[in-house]
Amino acid sequence: MIKGQRKTGMKVAVATLGALSFLLLVMGPCGLLEQRAFGAAYTFRATTNVNFGDVVVWDSGTSRGVRTTSAPGSDYVAGVAAEAVAAGNDCAIRQDGGRVTVNVTGSVDPSVNPWLVTSGATGKAQGVGSLESDGIFARAITSDGTPAAGQVYASVNLGFLGYGPSGVDDDIPDTDDWTEAQMELSLSDATDVFTDNDGALSDDDVTLADVQSATSSDFHNIGGTDDDVPDASDWTEANLESSLSDATDVLTNNDNLDDLADGANRLAVTVDTSFPGSPSEGGLFYHSTYNIQFQHDGSAWKPIRSSGALTLYVDSGSGSDTAGKGYGPGANATATIQYAIDNCVPAIIGGDVTINVAAGTYSEALTAKAVQRTGEYTVAVVGILTSQDTGTADADSTVTDLEDDGQGWTPSAHAGRLLIINSGTGSGQERFIRDNDADTLNIAGLFATAPDATSTFTIYTLGTIISPGAGNTGATLTAASHWTFKYLEFSAGAYGIWAEDASANVTIQSCEFDTHTNSGIVAFAGSIIRPRTVYAHGAASNGIWLTEVGLADGIFDAYITGCNTSGSAVKGGVKIGNNSYAYFMRCYIDGNDKNGVYLTNNGTAEFITGGNISSIVNHGTPGEYGIRSVQGSQAIGATGQTFSGNDTDQSADAASFASHT
Repeated sequence: MIKGQRKTGMKVAVATLGALSFLLLVMGPCGLLEQRAFGAAYTFRATTNVNFGDVVVWDSGTSRGVRTTSAPGSDYVAGVAAEAVAAGNDCAIRQDGGRVTVNVTGSVDPSVNPWLVTSGATGKAQGVGSLESDGIFARAITSDGTPAAGQVYASVNLGFLGYGPSGVDDDIPDTDDWTEAQMELSLSDATDVFTDNDGALSDDDVTLADVQSATSSDFHNIGGTDDDVPDASDWTEANLESSLSDATDVLTNNDNLDDLADGANRLAVTVDTSFPGSPSEGGLFYHSTYNIQFQHDGSAWKPIRSSGALTLYVDSGSGSDTAGKGYGPGANATATIQYAIDNCVPAIIGGDVTINVAAGTYSEALTAKAVQRTGEYTVAVVGILTSQDTGTADADSTVTDLEDDGQGWTPSAHAGRLLIINSGTGSGQERFIRDNDADTLNIAGLFATAPDATSTFTIYTLGTIISPGAGNTGATLTAASHWTFKYLEFSAGAYGIWAEDASANVTIQSCEFDTHTNSGIVAFAGSIIRPRTVYAHGAASNGIWLTEVGLADGIFDAYITGCNTSGSAVKGGVKIGNNSYAYFMRCYIDGNDKNGVYLTNNGTAEFITGGNISSIVNHGTPGEYGIRSVQGSQAIGATGQTFSGNDTDQSADAASFASHT
């Protein structure tokens, strides 16, 4: 992500109180009717008096507690109060991207200092002009005084802060804090039994000799599962029981410390470069080549935890889905992607995992699994690029066109292919090609940096295709966090990628989505997607669809064309609805005779403007609307975009923000 636009690690802490929003009309200070939307709010306990529109932060001294603050630039903003309550009462807190009333101090001007942070005035925000400022939690839509004196309308997005599910020193209890604790207690110490065999748990409190000479009564049952091996779930249970309950036995659900092992030798870890020949069920083995801890389940070795970067291989032509495969290319690869996911990706990863998938068509409907992470690591499924041509740009190339005189290309031969700048000015930029003539490549969207005579490039096709079959989805993520899909073509099927659940978190880099019977990419039920240089075309519904508090943490450099083949008036190249949010940069969105971007039911779209970062909406193919907002939705920064061929460039119904900013 580009520094100065957004910080990583975005958190969406919003919930939907049913399909219908609860709207409260009250008289504002100026005698005007003011609409308060409670349709996307959490309820928390206020530990201080709170006014409607106050900014509140987490109160670490109490469960579910929020309070006002006078600390400028706080990194612990919980949201904005949707009602006034006295201390000790529950309060509805807005945390979504929809239009929210915020109390402010000082001058706020969307064109000068639109970013909001907490101020020295209790409960009030102040405007700042730089995205580098600490504690940004919202962007002002109006200047101070609208809707009332000392107030602005703003789009709240707690993701500016970088706290939350990444769980690093945020002082807010969440699942990743427990993961960190359990890893420190049982798995991370270099002297414990899982690595150097010097101690049974950590810090040499128990030696290997102690373990080998012990009897089963010396140990406790692990996690109530009789697996006889200290693991993450046991320490989570111990932490929870010792700190959150009155359990008499803080280690297990049993009443005593027995039944750890039928044989304590299971805790002795064999270390080698090849698997043991005669393993026993429950036995442990550390593969020093793969840097993976395995446990035998009675039929095969299963990866438990990796302690470094891991590369896996899939090859439908040469591989096989059998035990021990996946750790090398060719005949040492698995035959299917799903087998590699289920059997080769460890439950706990201590480094990035890359699944390299050979060229070919994979008739699979993938399901990404949840993994625990000991750091900021990802699991990436990466396809093969096939080179089609190379060259060096001319000095007169621009942010929209790469010129290379003398190429003699066949017109439109490279349309839909991926262009990568390999070296020189603009190195590393990846863009899909919209069209070409004999010596010019017209890219979809814009280059961040125009290439010049130093820029070498390669034109690729995507060689790895995932085709799940009619009615199926290419890849589904439910509670699967920090996955990446890169250099893949998702073809046919109902959907390309479907992300669901607040813990689902996926980056989609330089992938193509074509001819889906519904939508190419879907973010649903609080999930987070990060489309980067995606090409979506030919979908019957939407190229990208966000609904039920779905979040697009930046749609960058996307090429969306020819979607909504059904011709629906309530769909578009991108559809954002039901309190969902997305922001766009350098995109090319063609609405296929209808809507470029369609916003509905409190959906919010934010278009980053300025320099070479604006987007092009409905350019080239005539459309009914460039951006259409209905049912309380809003588009921010729309006036800074490029529109072409629309009956109406921007339109908002009476319930939506009347004039796109």
